[in-house]
Amino acid sequence: MSYVLTIDQGTTGSRVFIIDKQGETIASVYEEFRQHFPRPGWVEHDANEIWSSVSKLIKHSLEKANVKSSEIVSIGITNQRETTVVW
Repeated sequence: MSYVLTIDQGTTGSRVFIIDKQGETIASVYEEFRQHFPRPGWVEHDANEIWSSVSKLIKHSLEKANVKSSEIVSIGITNQRETTVVW
């Protein structure tokens, strides 16, 4: 089988989906991460914490879907528009 792995990197958490050929979601996992407020009106995130959460969620989504990483044919990423982290 072939699957698509998608990463939805939001402002308060990370979510990973595994999608099959029919477009059905066969696994979805989510984890929040910390918000840092260095001054009023500012919000910052730790890029290492984001990467750690995404890495962990990828592993968990593959396990939950009973899918091998070799069966992933593509990866889609959506992220916060106001943040820049090189994936």
